[in-house]
Amino acid sequence: MDIALSFSEKYFFTPYVYPKEFLPEDSILRQFVSLYILVTIGGYLLYFFAAGLSFIFVFDKRLMSHPLFLEVINQYKYHSKTIQKQSFFILLEITESNHERNQSSLFFDSYNEFFICRMLLVRSQRAFKALRFD
Repeated sequence: MDIALSFSEKYFFTPYVYPKEFLPEDSILRQFVSLYILVTIGGYLLYFFAAGLSFIFVFDKRLMSHPLFLEVINQYKYHSKTIQKQSFFILLEITESNHERNQSSLFFDSYNEFFICRMLLVRSQRAFKALRFD
């Protein structure tokens, strides 16, 4: 993520997105916004690419004629709910990636010594179980 952010800052965000006097490249706010844009676009592309390939190659289209199959409008609502719930996980990923980029996270250095790392891992697992995709 660090390499992708550096590359996108140099060739895309600095010349095209941010004004020259807006924020320096070392600003945490600018890194947070840039990471949010990168992870959101990447997550949506990955989701729709995998869903599209699954629909084309794996899904049996004869099931769509079954009477219990969701109508197309309800299916779109289901996918929009999935995308809305994805933003919560994006915020978790951005926070962790931003700490790793600024070298203020000890998550990968010594995991077993720090209680907070274990608690964050347990909390993220509970949050994933709490979100239901109904």
